[in-house]
Formats: sequence, structure tokens, C-alpha cells
Amino acid sequence: GIDGPLAIFRSDYDGRMYWAEGSSFAIRYVDDAGNIQTFAGDPSYIPGVDYPGAGHVADGTYAANSFALNVKGGLVQDTDGNFYFTTTRHQLRRISADGTQIETLAGIFDSPGYTGDNLEGTSSRLSSPAGLAMDLDGTILIADQGNGLIRRYDPNTGMLTDVAGVPGEFNYNGNYMEVN
Repeated sequence: GIDGPLAIFRSDYDGRMYWAEGSSFAIRYVDDAGNIQTFAGDPSYIPGVDYPGAGHVADGTYAANSFALNVKGGLVQDTDGNFYFTTTRHQLRRISADGTQIETLAGIFDSPGYTGDNLEGTSSRLSSPAGLAMDLDGTILIADQGNGLIRRYDPNTGMLTDVAGVPGEFNYNGNYMEVN
């Protein structure tokens, strides 16, 4: 079955329907025969028992489906088939199109906060990043919930910039306000 579905989309890369399963620590899809399959992650993972780090895997190369993912709710795919997702560990991560390479692009593991604007993604902090959107140029927009920001990650430069909001200000101040 499906356990705790979060983000969902239909892929422009291969036409399949993909979703993130927060409770199953995986990215799953429906194959051409109509069966649910696991693209990356390990739905049989038991937190704190099977792997150290409660679903976090270090950057590197792995056999597909040999690791658990801490998927938060954001999930997008680029035109090369790579997946980008947000984690419960305050990060933006990428999995290669073949499901074997994983890397952190922004955020510091288990270190929520805000370190500033226009910084290298891996030197920047995120706080409870959630939803993602990908622009036509491959730029990724991040809903940085804990900081009250919309942020942009540029995969070509690795830079993380603020797009809208003021860090730490969570109140509604009316329409027609300046972006930041």
C-alpha cells in the first residue's frame, strides 16, 4: 500500500506518477503495468533499528533502494530525471536519475536556522523546508517554513538566495507589500 504520501507529480521525464512517502522513507511510482514500485529509499525501514541517523544517509553512491530517506514533503524532477526533495533534517537533497547517487545541495544536517542570503547552499541553513517547485530553467524554489521565506536554489551555481519574505517574520502585513 501507500504509507503517508506527501508530494506527488506526473513526470515530464518518463510520464510516470511519483510521490514521496514520509512514513515509508521512500520515493515511489506506478510502473507501466500499474504496480507500485520503489524508486529510491527503503519502505521496510524501521526508524532507529535498521539504519543509524533515523532515515538519513550520507552523500555518496549506494545501491538503489538500500537507504532510507527522510522526505519532508517537497519533491520535483529535472529534465535529466534527477529528483530533488526536502528532508525532515532541514536539507534540500538530490538523487540521480538511476537512484544510486545522493547528495546534499542546501542546508546543514540537523541544524535548522538562517545563515543569510546569497550563500553557497551547503553553507546555508534551512528550517523545516517543505514544498518545492522547479522553474523552466531548472532553478528550484523552496518553501522554507521555519524561516518564513521562499528561497531559490540554483543548481548551476550552488547558490541559495531569498526570493520573498523576511527571515523570522511570520505575520500577515497585507497585500501589495514589497517582496523582501
